Amino acid sequence: MTSELAESFDDLAPAPTEEQRAGYDPSTHGDRRKRPTPMISRYSFVGGRRRSREPNTYTDHYGAFALSVMLLLNALNVLDSFFTLLYLQRGGAEANPIAAWMLSHGPAGFILMKTCFFGFASAILCLHKNFGRARVGIWIATAAYGLLMLYHMFLFFRRDIGTEL
Repeated sequence: MTSELAESFDDLAPAPTEEQRAGYDPSTHGDRRKRPTPMISRYSFVGGRRRSREPNTYTDHYGAFALSVMLLLNALNVLDSFFTLLYLQRGGAEANPIAAWMLSHGPAGFILMKTCFFGFASAILCLHKNFGRARVGIWIATAAYGLLMLYHMFLFFRRDIGTEL
């Protein structure tokens, strides 16, 4: 019964023309599915042809969870910038020398550079999301920013830092 059904579907498909058969030689064209997906391809931004959870492989489709974690990390980065500027406005000092250098370019330059640098770093982590070290890095960054937000809340509600805003 199934062979009859398969034969009936074969009858529905149009037969390739001589030109089509002459223009394509499967022995000269390799199967693209046998090659690994490159780190960045034309499908990385639009479409996406491969989803994979296999370790140490690149993918063209990153999924909602990866997008959510990257958006969370970037939102925490922007909040960190806001709380840093607020803390400095209240009389605090920046302990991170890289952030202090970025602050020397003014508040807008600080936020722009911090957001661009961190956005680039999070994009690299997202591209490597199926690699073990990148996964560890993503979770460490998420945990570190979570702890940093707790520290910012502690500083925000302290009474002895300053009350002027």
